[in-house]
Amino acid sequence: MKKISLLVVLVFASLFACSQTTLRLINNTSKEMYSAYAIWDDSYNCWVSRGWYKIIAYGSYYLDLGDYEGVVYTHSHQYGNKDKKWGTEKYFCINPTDAFEIFYAGKLNCETTANFSSFRVTNGVNKYTFYN
Repeated sequence: MKKISLLVVLVFASLFACSQTTLRLINNTSKEMYSAYAIWDDSYNCWVSRGWYKIIAYGSYYLDLGDYEGVVYTHSHQYGNKDKKWGTEKYFCINPTDAFEIFYAGKLNCETTANFSSFRVTNGVNKYTFYN
């Protein structure tokens, strides 16, 4: 009986874990980078941008997106002799110096924007890699 109860608990735990969406941002470069992302928020009917997430050289950063499934936009940049940036499709509002969460990030006439690239996420771990 204990084995069956444990099995039932494990099955439900694995089903719950599968309904979570994780975004794994991967830095496949030799310098640290700072990343941001934007997702659609149904409750506010708008895009929300969030950042900054420091990713060490050849490292990863995991973001818990809850049960979100759909389009995610990402942006990253590196500092150095020549600033390098990733993002090519859509501009969203950002805070260039501090951590941020900006609602209506795709519609606001904000002071600072950055270019983001899109891809689709589903439940489970979704990888997005930034290359040189």
